[in-house]
Amino acid sequence: MKKFYSLLTLGLLLSFTGLSQTYLTTPLLGGNSSSGCTFNVTAHQSVFIEDIRASFGGAGTAVIWYNPVAISGPPTISTATGWVQIATGAVTAGGVGSLASVAPTNLFMPAGSTFGFHVGGV
Repeated sequence: MKKFYSLLTLGLLLSFTGLSQTYLTTPLLGGNSSSGCTFNVTAHQSVFIEDIRASFGGAGTAVIWYNPVAISGPPTISTATGWVQIATGAVTAGGVGSLASVAPTNLFMPAGSTFGFHVGGV
């Protein structure tokens, strides 16, 4: 049975080359009532993404996909269209303002690159 999640926010834990860990966080707004969210990340310098966190409205299994090409329009998330699944993990419903890690991502992005990401439920 497919479980749907309300993805409320996204937070990225980044390790910049030569700098300490830095968190990037979006506003903690809720209610998209969908099974996932897609977004682009542009690296102005080389960056290592260790973790992607999100708030979920339901418990279950979540996945993180990336594509080394920027998203332009509604994407079709599949390996056939260049997407790579980098993390799968159990999540719990925490509500607005409660961030949970899906699973470690450990992804390197070279300076000047823009990757598309998808965080969603299975």
